[in-house]
Amino acid sequence: MKPGSRERKFIIIGLGVLAVLALLYALTRARPGSEGLDDAVGLKKRTLLKQRETLFLEGVYESQLQLHENRLKENRAKLLPGDNPNVAGAELLKTLTDFADRSGVTIEQKSVLKEENVENLVLKVSARIVTRCDMEQLVRFLTEIENYDKFLTVEEFMIRSAARNRREADIRPNLTISGYIRYSEDETEAGDPDTNL
Repeated sequence: MKPGSRERKFIIIGLGVLAVLALLYALTRARPGSEGLDDAVGLKKRTLLKQRETLFLEGVYESQLQLHENRLKENRAKLLPGDNPNVAGAELLKTLTDFADRSGVTIEQKSVLKEENVENLVLKVSARIVTRCDMEQLVRFLTEIENYDKFLTVEEFMIRSAARNRREADIRPNLTISGYIRYSEDETEAGDPDTNL
């Protein structure tokens, strides 16, 4: 039995649909590197989502940055004046002398110690003083140090006592007091005698 013209049309259309489906299947499956392309698209999609999130949080980051900058300015204001350890040491001795004069403490000896690098952030500048006073004057002197607007620490504190009479005693405190300045690698290298060898 021969197929009629109507049946031939159905067969031709069916074969055409099958050919198109086979061609589409071959094109989508036979592309080399299609898995790598999917991975690359997924990675770019995740990166884009992270960037959108970062842009969304930009205001939060700016406010945190401003807060940290303000805190850094406040901390820098507590450093000793002077760009190098010599100037800062002289300023520290002058400040301690002023405190002693206001407190009634007599400074018998004073010297600036060698600066120390603290974690490449700041230089610690220290002064050692030997004083003579009574207990009330010493308390006033230490209060002056504590209330100073720059950050000072008492590193060492030793007291020798000498009795004047039964009621009063002279004490001789030995103190090492430290302050801090900004660390500058250029200045410390310029001041280092080994750099010119």
